[in-house]
Amino acid sequence: MSFHPFFFLESKSLEITLALFTFIYCFDRIKRVMKYHLVGYKPTRRNIMKSYYIKQKIFAITDRYKVFDESQTILYHIESKFLSLTHKMDFYRDKDSKHLFTLRRQLFTLLPKYFVTTPEGEDVAIVSKKFTLLHHKLEIESKMGHFTMEGDFLAHDFSVSQDGKAVLDFHKKWLSFGDAYEITIYDEDKTEFLLALVILIDDCLHDENKRH
Repeated sequence: MSFHPFFFLESKSLEITLALFTFIYCFDRIKRVMKYHLVGYKPTRRNIMKSYYIKQKIFAITDRYKVFDESQTILYHIESKFLSLTHKMDFYRDKDSKHLFTLRRQLFTLLPKYFVTTPEGEDVAIVSKKFTLLHHKLEIESKMGHFTMEGDFLAHDFSVSQDGKAVLDFHKKWLSFGDAYEITIYDEDKTEFLLALVILIDDCLHDENKRH
């Protein structure tokens, strides 16, 4: 029994590719962990770590999300507008159906760009996707300051920082129907705004996948 030399080369190429991706993933994880350990982040009474969960509803004509707390109570819900050219999504507080934000994607841009606005149309933040290799990065200019989002190349682990300090971490679950995220917020004063950013980031990743 003999082996074709091309089979051997293809197997070696696959092994090298898998090893390279594993190295990049591990290096990215270590870099992110070291970054926040070196910078340091000590929660204060006003900045207590809290966990939330976002679940996208599948089998729906429009994009729909729900935000839960640790006791599985629905706190917020997000609905997109049907047949909207600019792909608008409205962010509501669930207990009183108060409209908090509108999330809107700008059309005809080389890289994705989004706006967070009040129900009255006033801009709260501009979210811009940056060109990077092997990882994801977004810059957020807002009335609450400048934020940076970074995510691994597999688009499963993300962090948002402000002035070098982590304000939000979130992880996409591997096995779920529809996108599902586990979220840790370190700055409770910005909870609603940061949750809106998670929705935008998820939509941005979907848009990027469609382009490819």
